[in-house]
This record gives sequence, structure tokens and C-alpha cells, in this order.
Amino acid sequence: MSQPTILVVEDDTDSQSVLCWAVESRGATCLLAGSVAEANQQITATEGMVNGLVLDFHLPDGDGMQLGLQLKRQIDRPGVPLIGVTAYYTPELRNQALAAGYDACFAKPLPMDEFIATLNRLVK
Repeated sequence: MSQPTILVVEDDTDSQSVLCWAVESRGATCLLAGSVAEANQQITATEGMVNGLVLDFHLPDGDGMQLGLQLKRQIDRPGVPLIGVTAYYTPELRNQALAAGYDACFAKPLPMDEFIATLNRLVK
């Protein structure tokens, strides 16, 4: 079985490093995008072979929460998890994300053990 591929959409380079480290520590390949435009390019280039999505909700060129929902529709495969991360975390935002279709939502800085456990549980 090949290792899963997770697309991380995050504009901050330090956060990109942390998120990719977490993704790779669970044995997955990390693809990076720093914007809505780059995320769309990655999804097109990989022809929907992404096994999970991790998105920052605040991107320089758009709404990361809405982007995640759009990308999940584009992949069009059941079971592709959608995980949100944000520095502007509130319980209300978490509830909004979960109600919209996200599988998990985390505050930055990430609770790393919980984040990796969530990746392990959700990404096949």
C-alpha cells in the first residue's frame, strides 16, 4: 500500500514546516500550498489523489474554510478528511467548521500529540 498524500494549505512558512513535520511523522507525503490559487493548482496537478486536507482558515487570497469544502468536492472521493487550523480559534468557529463538513479543527499553536493522533485516525 502506498503512503497517503496530504495537502497542507498554509501561508506562514513556520506553520508550513510544523504541519509538514506532523504529516510526515505519521508516514504521509506532504504537499504544500500557500494560497487558494496554489491549492487549486495542487489539486489539479494531483488529479484528486490527495488523501487528506489540512487548511489554515485565513489565507492571503481567500477564505480557507470555504476552500477546504470546495477542494473536498473536487476530490469527490468518500472519506477524504478535512482538518482546519487557525490562530483565530474560538469554540464558535470550531462548531461552524464541524457543521460545515470539517472533520476536526485546531487552534494554533497546535496541540501536536492530539493533531497527529487525529491525522492517524482520519487519514487512510
